[in-house]
Amino acid sequence: MKKVPQTHPATLRNPPKYFSAALIARATGASKKTVHRTAERDHWPMRQRANFHEYQVPHSLRARCLKHFQRTKPAGLNGFTIGTARRAEIGRAQHRFAALCALEAELLAVPNETALASVSKAFHANPISLRQWAEHFSKRGFAGLLENKRGNSGKWTRKGKASR
Repeated sequence: MKKVPQTHPATLRNPPKYFSAALIARATGASKKTVHRTAERDHWPMRQRANFHEYQVPHSLRARCLKHFQRTKPAGLNGFTIGTARRAEIGRAQHRFAALCALEAELLAVPNETALASVSKAFHANPISLRQWAEHFSKRGFAGLLENKRGNSGKWTRKGKASR
């Protein structure tokens, strides 16, 4: 396997001028809060990025920050990552698809209601849900098995209390 040569961060063509507090904290071994306090006390130039601050560090600290800086893209396909909730939703859709495949195989051997009862028992699903999944799958394919929830769902709010 061919090794890809790695460029030292200090020799990058366009090294960053601003660093996040988390990166500065890793480079110095301090906490992020300490970095924020030091930046405020020493009047480091700062810019706001999304919901965090980035600081232009003094020259003495810049080399250490560049060592910890990685110029790689996030994991996934060109920065595309799937969150935990979406991954769980896809897993539930795969479970529904497996149930429909089992139902189709059962329908070849036994009558409708018997097949629905055995598959619903095996997959811990209601026979009515199996019928709905089959209908959604016939209309939209695998996308029909996804839940398509929008916004916050469930009975808990952000503060942890019931919404009712």
